[in-house]
Amino acid sequence: QALSNRQALRILPGQLILIESDIAETMFGDPFALLPARALEPWRAIMPCPPHAGETAYFLAFEREQLVYVNGGALLHCPAQIEQDFMAEGQGSPYVPLSLASARELIAAIIAEEVGAALQRATPKGNQAALG
Repeated sequence: QALSNRQALRILPGQLILIESDIAETMFGDPFALLPARALEPWRAIMPCPPHAGETAYFLAFEREQLVYVNGGALLHCPAQIEQDFMAEGQGSPYVPLSLASARELIAAIIAEEVGAALQRATPKGNQAALG
């Protein structure tokens, strides 16, 4: 599955998701990137899906912000209920989300790397055309 989830997963477009990627480390200096779900489109067939009639969406928040495993391996960010607690203690959040534009750049780079790797695997070694 796209985010190491075991089954189809439906999340809100603004839900923050933590991914790990060598490309994120190259681009932003950290292999872990926190990005809004809407930035993942169209990576690994991720697409918007309107809610079903009568469906209820839940937003989880905790006393302290958390990263929560969902559906096997997807890591979702759940904020603190009272953000001022972090400021009062002098501790900023360790999780800084990428802007939507930066997140989309990251996903585009990951898609390009995955396509390049797939093309390289698909090309028989003896059939590569010589350029010159």
